[in-house]
Amino acid sequence: MNSKPFVAALLLAAGGVALLWVYKQRYEAEMSGGPKIPVLVATGDIGLGERIRPEHLGVRGIPVSYLDERAVRAVAAEKVVGLRVRSRIKANESILWSDLSAAGRDSRDLAGMVQPGMRAVSVPATVASAFHGLLRPGDRVDLLLTTERSGSKDRVTFSLLQNVLVLAVGDDLGASERALEGFESQTTVSVGVSAEQAQMLAFALDRGPLTLSLRNPEDIEKLEGLPETDADDILRPVARARITQPESESSGGGSGKGAKGPDGKPIERLEGGPR
Repeated sequence: MNSKPFVAALLLAAGGVALLWVYKQRYEAEMSGGPKIPVLVATGDIGLGERIRPEHLGVRGIPVSYLDERAVRAVAAEKVVGLRVRSRIKANESILWSDLSAAGRDSRDLAGMVQPGMRAVSVPATVASAFHGLLRPGDRVDLLLTTERSGSKDRVTFSLLQNVLVLAVGDDLGASERALEGFESQTTVSVGVSAEQAQMLAFALDRGPLTLSLRNPEDIEKLEGLPETDADDILRPVARARITQPESESSGGGSGKGAKGPDGKPIERLEGGPR
């Protein structure tokens, strides 16, 4: 009896089962959000101003699709031990970089706060742009560049980078005991960026001044397609109204009654179907 067809059928069946298993694993991984990344979580409540201790730290796997970019990876556990908590962390919550001061009183090492693959870049700042000393390490900012438009002398402001982590303000790396008074009129703000973003920042600093726009620590959304702002947006009433008018008013409030145009005249609403 020729057993070759039988063996071939078994091999084909085994191959089919293997392919089905691989497909199932990939499908389950995609449906579950992808591979899990180990991140640090609080084993118990950690109070405001308290220093992180090893017993505070636990590890949990979070699917990469659902991972908050502010989450502290498990490999960085040694770096966060000793840092002070900027906002209360509840038990079982993920520990975020925005929850922590950038460094403790006993460890003022900027290089140690730069995450692997990232770079620290210092941006010149004045009292006003650093929010009169209220900007703190661990805050998140957008960087706005004001420069001349390419091929023209017209000046324009646009969002260069969004949701950038502040590592240091002057020589303050986050020690909570440091007083805000005595803030220098001219200082620098050190931010954490990628190597490519560092090159872009270096070029931007040569083109014009940068403005820091402070974000809420819970707001990590990056706005896509944000338009530039130029003199027309400031000087032309129609363009200015588009920017300054609340969204609910610009949409006419649903009914359109009482809606006014940029010239202050009521906007007439035409109703009825096609003729």
